[in-house]
Amino acid sequence: MKIHDENIVPKYLKMLDELSRTHVEIGIIGDGDKYKGTDITVLGVANIHEFGLNVVDKNGRKINIPERSFIRSSYDANKQRIFEFDKELERVLGLELSVDGFFNLIGEFAVGVIQNHLTSQVKSPPLAESTIKAKGSSNPLIDTGQLRRSIDYKIVRS
Repeated sequence: MKIHDENIVPKYLKMLDELSRTHVEIGIIGDGDKYKGTDITVLGVANIHEFGLNVVDKNGRKINIPERSFIRSSYDANKQRIFEFDKELERVLGLELSVDGFFNLIGEFAVGVIQNHLTSQVKSPPLAESTIKAKGSSNPLIDTGQLRRSIDYKIVRS
């Protein structure tokens, strides 16, 4: 009879090290893409909607773009669901799921939550009638879909 003893301590220590040095960033990743042929980036548009903006245009008119949070508000509305990955974490700790696989699951889930929230939950404050007429939709944050498509995640190691 042959006995085989596999020492998994090195694998386990490597996994714990990876897990402790890894996190996932979710939102508009990068800032280089321009928003539908303008000089403003998609990240800039996201910031304007997330926090609102008061500006004076080149003709001296005051323009108020109200806050229509889609990242913070989607987190607030779904934070319990976002932290329900204990079964997946158990699989990582059992060496059945990679650390990257774990963070990919979280990233994909969170992107879906934000995209869904942006599309179906952000309704207030409503758009001005002139804006609805110009873009043909009353959904405040959907015009071309570029902002929604730009929501992504990346896995980061320190």
